[in-house]
Amino acid sequence: MEVLLRFLLIISIYLPYSWEEDCSIRRVGSRLEIDVDANRYCGTRFEQQQQEAEKVSQDERDMLYELGEKFHKFRKDLDDCQSSKEKLKRLYEEERRKSEKQNEKIEKLESLIEKLMEKNDEQKKQLREQEEKLKAARTLLQTSMDFNEELKRNHSYLEDEFENCTDDFRAVARQNKVLKQEVRKWMRLAKILRKQLAVVLPTLNRCRNCKFSNPGGKFMPIDGITK
Repeated sequence: MEVLLRFLLIISIYLPYSWEEDCSIRRVGSRLEIDVDANRYCGTRFEQQQQEAEKVSQDERDMLYELGEKFHKFRKDLDDCQSSKEKLKRLYEEERRKSEKQNEKIEKLESLIEKLMEKNDEQKKQLREQEEKLKAARTLLQTSMDFNEELKRNHSYLEDEFENCTDDFRAVARQNKVLKQEVRKWMRLAKILRKQLAVVLPTLNRCRNCKFSNPGGKFMPIDGITK
């Protein structure tokens, strides 16, 4: 900026007058009127200024050249800055678009997280229900195990009772066998009695009106039977 100010200062030294002042340019409405004599003087003044400029020392020319080079460099740097500014603007737009896309992704992720949280709450609710069912199942299992233990004890008791009943049954079977033997014995005896009655009954029928006592008061034997 300091170099530019120095350049403008030098230009103001060598060009002290403006064309509008030296050449008497006047504005009339929308037109510009130029005084011919003033214009001729203007040309002469310009030639004088050109001659004076040719008398400038070589150092000043070098300085002007250096200032021009610096000005061109400054202009180039300014153009580079403008180009960099455009690049930064494009980068900013790209980053802004990326940021918008990221914001959209973040919103989608937040929505997904909310859905997952709702699903997690539902799963927690289902888990609590499953835990309650599991507790009920454990209680039922414990009751079943207790009932099974009771059944085992009852089964053992019943086995003992069955053994006792088996022993009783065997004793009864033995008694039944003895009774059967007794029955067979009495049946044989009854058979013998029926045979004897078959012999005695006709005689008893003939002697129905007779007395069965002898004069001595003793019973008379009839076919081996004593009455």
